[in-house]
Amino acid sequence: MNEQIAKIIQAWRGATKQNKLDLIRDIVKTGQRDGIKLLSQIVSRDNDIEVRQSARKAYNVLYRYCFGEAEEVDKKDSAVKELTLDKIYDMLADGDPEQEFEIMTYLQERPIPEVLEYLREHYLAYTDDRVKATLVKTIGMQASAADVPIVYTFLEDESPRVRANAIEALEYINHPNTYSIYVQWLSDTDNRVKANCIKALRRLGSSNVNRILEDMLHSDYVAYKESALYVISLTPSVSGLYLIQNFLAQELDVSLIENAINIIQDFVGNNIEGADEYLSEYYGDNSYLEYDDIVDCGFDEKDLESEDPDIVLRALSRILENHYVDFGSQLSKILDTHTNNVKIVSYLIRILGEFKLKEFLPQILPYLNSKDDRVRANTVETIGSFGKAEIFLEKYLNDPNNRVRANAIIALNGTRVDPLQNCIELAYHSDPLYKRSAIFAMKHLKNPKCLDVLSFLVRDQDELVRNQALEVIQFYEICGIREATKVLQNCGVSLYQLED
Repeated sequence: MNEQIAKIIQAWRGATKQNKLDLIRDIVKTGQRDGIKLLSQIVSRDNDIEVRQSARKAYNVLYRYCFGEAEEVDKKDSAVKELTLDKIYDMLADGDPEQEFEIMTYLQERPIPEVLEYLREHYLAYTDDRVKATLVKTIGMQASAADVPIVYTFLEDESPRVRANAIEALEYINHPNTYSIYVQWLSDTDNRVKANCIKALRRLGSSNVNRILEDMLHSDYVAYKESALYVISLTPSVSGLYLIQNFLAQELDVSLIENAINIIQDFVGNNIEGADEYLSEYYGDNSYLEYDDIVDCGFDEKDLESEDPDIVLRALSRILENHYVDFGSQLSKILDTHTNNVKIVSYLIRILGEFKLKEFLPQILPYLNSKDDRVRANTVETIGSFGKAEIFLEKYLNDPNNRVRANAIIALNGTRVDPLQNCIELAYHSDPLYKRSAIFAMKHLKNPKCLDVLSFLVRDQDELVRNQALEVIQFYEICGIREATKVLQNCGVSLYQLED
């Protein structure tokens, strides 16, 4: 983290309103990208509307400074219109990024069907980030649902510029099968990607978005839940409060619970009906913390040594939120000092996995035998992320817990062990929770052989199972798995129209 930003974070703790406004100006003056994240936290968490508004304006200024405005090309003076098709094809194939960029931007305003088809066939040939970003936007502007699989490949690109334009391309296409992608990619590390996702979601209307958010909040994937909560926090509403209430009724992850409570606190500040009453009931004695105590963008390393588990958990939440990878050794010590606290242990193991701290594998391995399902599931997931699944995890394909088994299936995918049969067995379990875990695993497998099972689950008695199974089939089609198209055409919800 930038040293100036770190000092501002420390000064923020306990600052008065006027001091906060001054600090916001200081954040902009740093010109650092770390300041964008800090301003985003202030916008979503501070209880003073003037501070939030000031932070929002500062965010826009700093974002423009760090990333600049979108580039434009003078299409009127383009020489492309004077070229023959053969010459255009030659220019697109000779590896000159400037020529490629000029042709692709020209096509945005004056589409040439033959050239666009050429780009669809050769989209993987381009390596320049600016060219790829322009290419995916050009394809998306044709508003053809058949182009969604091509666009989706660009969402997995290393360049945030390319990913941001891929989201914009999906917005041009505007097909309902792709709506959930906007929520999923809110977990992207780049702010422009997030901004494009938010812009797209606001165009969908509340009913469509709420359906997507409900599914995401009931997902087994933490990043989906985090993104869904972020979307809800953007527009305080009674419907958003109901979504969070249902979420809190069954969520166990400490950081997610804290995030959800912070959002409801913000709802109280926005006078959302029922928010204050819910918090009163949630805390029982109506003695919950004042919002200024909860809003804390800073981090005190000493909290990691506290004997109070709640303080330790709050500190761990800050470490994960701010990606403080350098605290690996301290995290390792906490595993020893709080070994009997399953909340702390399961959360710590998750953090070590997300940070890819492979050096702590020997310390994590014993928790594969934990009696607590959450600890065991997080341990399996973390060891899989370390690339050690084939050595340690095969027996957990038959674990009695659904989430442990699903994580083992995902971790072992692509190894000498074929976990597909275990996934199928999980899918045909009588308990809907096991079926949902199987669906979660099948989404990661991206295996056409799963389609028969998913088609069966689309007719399940449980509504959530049905919805999630259909969403995975749609995801398969988005990823270019043609067999999924046949299934979806029979359901009338494919990207592609049925052929005559």
